Amino acid sequence: GYGGVVAESWEALDNTVLRNQFVRDVYGLKLEKSFTPSLKVYATGQAGADQAGSITNPLVSSFALAAKLHASRIGFPYAENQFQLAGETANSGYQQETQAGRSGRGSILDAGWRGQTVGLRAGYHDIDSGFMSLSTMVMAGIKEAYSAIDWTAASWLTLGADLRNSKNTTLATIYTPSQTSNTDSS
Repeated sequence: GYGGVVAESWEALDNTVLRNQFVRDVYGLKLEKSFTPSLKVYATGQAGADQAGSITNPLVSSFALAAKLHASRIGFPYAENQFQLAGETANSGYQQETQAGRSGRGSILDAGWRGQTVGLRAGYHDIDSGFMSLSTMVMAGIKEAYSAIDWTAASWLTLGADLRNSKNTTLATIYTPSQTSNTDSS
């Protein structure tokens, strides 16, 4: 478990400079169980809450809204010899004062294999545009599938290729509707 306070700098936390961001109280818990030397399963919970009134810069404090958020995840990493597989699914909630709250979910599955000179990777990510977290490795609002290969031809030369299909969806605001774009890349 952990708990603490996050600020933009030590000086801002010590009040020696004006604060432009809220001071945020954060806490969380991780439970993990090893089933074999290759397979672990985990569950986590994270939460954070901005300290209302903690912004000391008057130009920023007049329009900033304190927020609360929480996220819970379950997942697994599996690694055996050159093969690795990791999966995770999560739910989140986010609420700014005076604003409607939002929630989201996200799931990822990534696999990889590494030989002497060749590496293969593939994965699928599906993260709602409303998903929020204290930390995330994949951008919110994306649904994508990818595959990649790399070849180490010499100690100074590695060649690679990546094929990816992505669908990005923005979060609707009071000013703009949600927008979706599809991208194929290689």
